[in-house]
Amino acid sequence: AKEVEEAEQMYLRAVRHSPRDASLLYNVALFFEERRKDYEQADDFYLRALEASPEDPTINEGYADFLTKRMKNKRAAVQYYAAAEAGKSAANPRERSKTTTEKAPRDPID
Repeated sequence: AKEVEEAEQMYLRAVRHSPRDASLLYNVALFFEERRKDYEQADDFYLRALEASPEDPTINEGYADFLTKRMKNKRAAVQYYAAAEAGKSAANPRERSKTTTEKAPRDPID
């Protein structure tokens, strides 16, 4: 448990240092999804990663997987799977998130 706490603090410090690093944001999303089971935080970091790199197929596919498995929103996931295949953006991820989550994403670092 202590290692997870330390890893979280390390990730959040790194995000403060590099807030637009898509790869970092994606890895933080995975951390919150898989280690913390904090799906609201994971959703926020996936969306931030998509804002930083909207055409990245790995991030689009990862977010689609997250929407399918964790958020049970297959309808929204289809758009991100398609974007991953095409190497294109699935549009504005913050706008789309309003339909995928009950709450608007929040910035955990502020």
